Amino acid sequence: MKKTAAVITPRCPYSADRLYGIRIEKRGNTWVKTWSFSLKEEVAQREHFSSQIEIENFIDDADFPGCPFCSAHQLAQCGECRKIYCYKDEDKVKCPWCGSESEVVFGQWETVSGGGY
Repeated sequence: MKKTAAVITPRCPYSADRLYGIRIEKRGNTWVKTWSFSLKEEVAQREHFSSQIEIENFIDDADFPGCPFCSAHQLAQCGECRKIYCYKDEDKVKCPWCGSESEVVFGQWETVSGGGY
């Protein structure tokens, strides 16, 4: 059976805004985060990792390790630039991509963007 998978590219605001990749796999109607890895920008560009993806559901696999820098499992999406980054239950966060500060609102994401590649 063929798997549908992609790599999204968040930043970690808890570790000098470092870029990393998360492999996501579609299982039924759910996107599952399966593993993560540190990533250099030039590698992300060369590999053409997805910077945007349509999603309905987004959950962790039982073995998903979280961010390779801070171990966070949650992601937030910036209301300004729409890119994603680690999130650790703060009421307000500063986007490591564009610097905007906003309140975190939870719900389904229509799109996820990661690196502008």
